[in-house]
Amino acid sequence: MTAILLFALWGCAHPAPPAAAVAVDRAAPRAVPAPNPPRPLDREESAAVQRLLPRDPEPTCAEVEAGLSQPGPSLVKIAEQVVSPPWAGMRAATCAIERSADPLIEAALMRWVLDPELAGLGLLAVNLLDRMPEEVAIRVAGTALEGPLSDRARDEIAGSAHQTVRALLLP
Repeated sequence: MTAILLFALWGCAHPAPPAAAVAVDRAAPRAVPAPNPPRPLDREESAAVQRLLPRDPEPTCAEVEAGLSQPGPSLVKIAEQVVSPPWAGMRAATCAIERSADPLIEAALMRWVLDPELAGLGLLAVNLLDRMPEEVAIRVAGTALEGPLSDRARDEIAGSAHQTVRALLLP
């Protein structure tokens, strides 16, 4: 009986997924921006990672950034390269999101919401849209709606404090 059922279903077409009801400029499809090739953490970045390691109390972004000559690029690098313990990279990413007005960090956020291998960082970025300047949040949310996180991003976008971000979901 099972063999007959499987044979009968084998040739059935799968229903197409519903079309997105998002008014986002689709004139030029976005590609995942190429990340910089991984470089080993330098001495400053290694020291910042050490400050990120304790579970309790959680260090503040100011404490993490202390001693970093280029906090933005270093936080992105730590977020993308440090995987253990998992909270270290996520805390670095949270601090980077706090600096999202920096074009380099905005480019990283776009990469995070588009690259399936960086989905954890992309979800964090979408969860923290309200911590970004509104114009950055609009671009990150719009990009997230075009990428692999679109279904999960919709809930966060719908609850955003930024009205213009919520408007991305309107028909």
